[in-house]
Amino acid sequence: REYQSRQAHDNALESPVVSLNVLDPWAFSLEDVVLQEGVRSVPTLSILSESWLQNRETDQVRQLLQNSEKVSSFYAPNSVHASVADSVTWLPGIVLRKFYMRGLNEQRFETIRAVASGCVQHIQSTLALKSDSIREVGLEKAYHQLEPYSVLEQLKTSEKSNSATQQDRTEEPSDTY
Repeated sequence: REYQSRQAHDNALESPVVSLNVLDPWAFSLEDVVLQEGVRSVPTLSILSESWLQNRETDQVRQLLQNSEKVSSFYAPNSVHASVADSVTWLPGIVLRKFYMRGLNEQRFETIRAVASGCVQHIQSTLALKSDSIREVGLEKAYHQLEPYSVLEQLKTSEKSNSATQQDRTEEPSDTY
């Protein structure tokens, strides 16, 4: 934010950052002013694991996404936080299951493949087109196992999800990340 502020102030160069991908952002560590301003300067792709939709910092993530411009947000059904991390590619499947680093109904590599494909296509499309709206280039087709994530829709349905999540947690530890 400080870097982009300086650049905007100097008005000298266009920002070299043309695309941003965020995977399960740790939004609690951001200052309130950053959450309120959101990401405004570049097209942003947000991909959340399903477990990230109901955790201690969900409110901060929603605030960041809601206040951001040029953002497309998706979530990966049946996934946990580790599903969008590199550890799923190098840890044995039995370890992932034992330590709840893979969703209960998630197939091995299913989520990380979809996430990687989405990120690559987002970067390529913004580099090639520098479009104001990544929806204009039809990227939804690239995210095979991902579902659109609407911040406003999630706010309305969070009470229903909270009760369902509490029931599911009897099968998983309380902190899946």
